[in-house]
Amino acid sequence: MFGFNSKGNGVKDTEYYDILGVKKDATPEEITKAYRQKARKEHPDKHPPEKLDEQTKIFQKIGEAYEVLSDENKRQIYDANGKEGLEGINNSDVDPFEVFNNIFNNGFPGGPGMKGFFERTRQTKPKPPTLRHQVNISLADMYTGKELKITLKQDIICTQCQGKGSPNPSAIRRCDKCNGRGRVQRLEQMGPGMMRQFEEKCNACKGKGQVIKPEDLCSYCGGERTLKVDKTHKLNVKPGFKPGIGIQIPGEGNQNPDLDQPGDLEFIIGEMKGYNPSDLIRNGHDLILNVNLSLLEALCGFKLVIYQLDGRQFVIDHTGRPIQPNTTMKISDEGMPVLGQPDIHGDLLLKFNVDFPKSLDKKRIDILKQVLGQLHPPRVNPPLLDNHENKKLEETIEEVPLKNNGNASQTEEEFFQRHFQQPRQGSMPNMGEDLGEGVQCATQ
Repeated sequence: MFGFNSKGNGVKDTEYYDILGVKKDATPEEITKAYRQKARKEHPDKHPPEKLDEQTKIFQKIGEAYEVLSDENKRQIYDANGKEGLEGINNSDVDPFEVFNNIFNNGFPGGPGMKGFFERTRQTKPKPPTLRHQVNISLADMYTGKELKITLKQDIICTQCQGKGSPNPSAIRRCDKCNGRGRVQRLEQMGPGMMRQFEEKCNACKGKGQVIKPEDLCSYCGGERTLKVDKTHKLNVKPGFKPGIGIQIPGEGNQNPDLDQPGDLEFIIGEMKGYNPSDLIRNGHDLILNVNLSLLEALCGFKLVIYQLDGRQFVIDHTGRPIQPNTTMKISDEGMPVLGQPDIHGDLLLKFNVDFPKSLDKKRIDILKQVLGQLHPPRVNPPLLDNHENKKLEETIEEVPLKNNGNASQTEEEFFQRHFQQPRQGSMPNMGEDLGEGVQCATQ
């Protein structure tokens, strides 16, 4: 039960302050916080059914006290003249459940017989906005998984003044300019005979609703009530993570002395460059490797070395069936792991491009005809008509040269030497199983 303290004549009424357990110079934030605590504790649903009537009356008093002290005009009248001054203004029949519902903003109708009301509202305690931080991870780490330690600058309630702004509570005064609201109304002339009214942060108290003399400010936070500190968090990157997903850690965000609990922390996953010597590209659960082949390799075969994102090395020794331009082959189960099912993987897709020369002289054309003529017989054309016309091809769009081992283009001589006089040099990264007919893969 409360020890309600109604003062007699000559002594200012403090009953509503006593009900909420706050001082007369309490800020609006302190009044709201006190109401939340009292309302939760004394809600009828938190007590046995036989005490329903008694608790409803207590709950009614708490709602009435908050209804007066949270209203700037009513509070001024009450401070000056007590409850008698509120006659005709204050509604003594205020619905405490409606007040409770509005404060917690849970969207449920109020009423003394509503079962489970308190339990639902307890899940909607006000807290600071979620603190979001992007963490960039390499594709290799998304493939294998990794534990990261991340340090962030965060707000915590000052441990010296307990979030009051001053270690001396009596030094804290309500701001006279905004009457503790932290915001003030201002009129602005828009034109002849046109005015608009808007609200802005009080510059006297910087929106805090309270003022403290410089000599009484907390030496730790300087009156800000919160401190910026470094907090380290662990993030478990699981195999199969992909950019854009959010990992939420409840209760590890910023703290605010005016709110009941700390906010949440959410890490947003992004991608950065890292170990990827084969330049693998992610496509959903698959990995893609673009391979440029010389004409000789496409026709006669090639040997290709591939490095997987976990460091494994594969060798593909392909002979037999020629590779057509824009062919795609796959190595099963060597793509990205599926999130939550690390034993299940997508595929590794190899997309082949064949480099062709931009031009050839007559000597090289004759050589190619001798080499390839038997494989590809001349085109058979229909008989020509007597009045046939001759047409010449013209280039209308300039071709973009394909990159070849880092070179944007190559001369005819370089192309011919590479494709018909020298074997393929160097290696490319990959891994493997069966690529199809004529492809053998060996793990090194």
